[in-house]
Amino acid sequence: MNHKSFLVLNSFAISFSQNLPLPSHQEKRRKAEENPTGAEATTTDSEEVNDETLLVVLDLSGNFFKEWRDLGRNLKLDETELDNIEADNRRKGQREVVYHMLLLWKRKHGMKATNKTLRDALKATNRKDLSDHLLNREQCGTTSELKWSSNKPSATICIRKRLWRTIVVSEEGSILKIPGTGVILEIPPGAIDGKRLIQMKIIPNYIQEESTSSFTSKTTVVVELLPNNLKLHHPAKLTLPHCLKLKNLVESKVLVLSSHHVQGTQPKWRPKQNALHQLNETNCIIWVESFSWETYQIDERVVEYKKIKVSAACSQDSHSNTIQLDLGYYIDLPGQKEIMKKNDMKILKEKPFVFYKEGKLPLEILLVKIRPESWKCTEDTNPKEIPFMKIALSVESWCPFGFDKVGEEDCKFYFEATQRDTIELRVPYKDLSGKLLKEWKDVGRNLGLENEDLYECEKNNKDGHKETVYQMLLAWAQRNGSNATYRILGEALKAAGRTDLQEELY
Repeated sequence: MNHKSFLVLNSFAISFSQNLPLPSHQEKRRKAEENPTGAEATTTDSEEVNDETLLVVLDLSGNFFKEWRDLGRNLKLDETELDNIEADNRRKGQREVVYHMLLLWKRKHGMKATNKTLRDALKATNRKDLSDHLLNREQCGTTSELKWSSNKPSATICIRKRLWRTIVVSEEGSILKIPGTGVILEIPPGAIDGKRLIQMKIIPNYIQEESTSSFTSKTTVVVELLPNNLKLHHPAKLTLPHCLKLKNLVESKVLVLSSHHVQGTQPKWRPKQNALHQLNETNCIIWVESFSWETYQIDERVVEYKKIKVSAACSQDSHSNTIQLDLGYYIDLPGQKEIMKKNDMKILKEKPFVFYKEGKLPLEILLVKIRPESWKCTEDTNPKEIPFMKIALSVESWCPFGFDKVGEEDCKFYFEATQRDTIELRVPYKDLSGKLLKEWKDVGRNLGLENEDLYECEKNNKDGHKETVYQMLLAWAQRNGSNATYRILGEALKAAGRTDLQEELY
């Protein structure tokens, strides 16, 4: 019987929402297979529909014409209610009629007005395109912190939150911020007429243009502003971060780029002549007059270094007797970690690192030691190198290190990453799944898992108690991402009376 070894994760890969409006459900499934992080994002079928979802349906639906009544009937509204909505809002236009119909359904059914109910009603109204779009929105996302109030030890539960923003903007203007990314769009008063649904999305690397030969490639963020080609009466201020250290901020040259391209195709970047911009130490402010894909490039001749994250990662499905750690890097910007996500890898340890252009030196990864020494490295090459050009082109790269586990369940690996500077990575590997007996459910509850979650772990695993505990800990780690730390787990163990295991963690 094979058992998996549970990895306590110190960080978690971020996934970003797809940028393609109204993709088919089959296309989403295909991309989910290529991007496991997107696939593992939980759906929100049981969540009550919020106003943002209603506005998205309304904005993308165009005119429902006659079928808006069919949608209302499928949402369990009666004919009298539909007649009243039409009479009260006919002069305001069809769009307003549809919105008030959706709003009445939400108010009437309360918590039963769920995402799944709305999707099913759209399908029954022959609007499967909208139903699939809502499902895709629910399955695309990343973790966002939400503090858990409980008398249990302090824990942090991560809810799924789309890494893009959608708001209704009026003539008074507004500000859109994507939390934790540094991406901000400020729309001034008088920039648009009436009310418009505005979206801002970060575009992942795998649907951006291929790398060029510049040291600064993909060291800035690409965003999409929707609706496409919206003309503004007054320029909006767009703030995009970068990860470059510039030798001379004043002499740095910035090329602002935009793209209007066919949906699903690679962007066709064109310079925005005379674009107003302001380059700062950590970001660039661009004033945009219409909506499209937006980014910028900095003159490579004035670049001193770029900020990266050196990381140690491991597949969550590592075999109990053999594991593989992957040591490598990703650019310290939103939208990175693509290889790691595609291979279902989870970060065990990461540290910021300065990668210099001068000298064009590679990044060297050295395994220094293993504790306990009974664990054996199966690699013939040590150290391993990531070539300068891969990092210069922002090509995410990883070096595999294989290990045979002998004796003790837990281990700590000591690595060094060197270019001009050297940093140490102490990578802990812990297996607690075989050490939690009858108190495993108490630990799960202390970690914020519901009784239903624990029941599912127990019901779906026929490979013994250790596998059940592993699945429980894995569920906690996936929900909490970078907050699934040893300290949080240690507090949960202590509260369950397992101070012995807490002491093993730290």
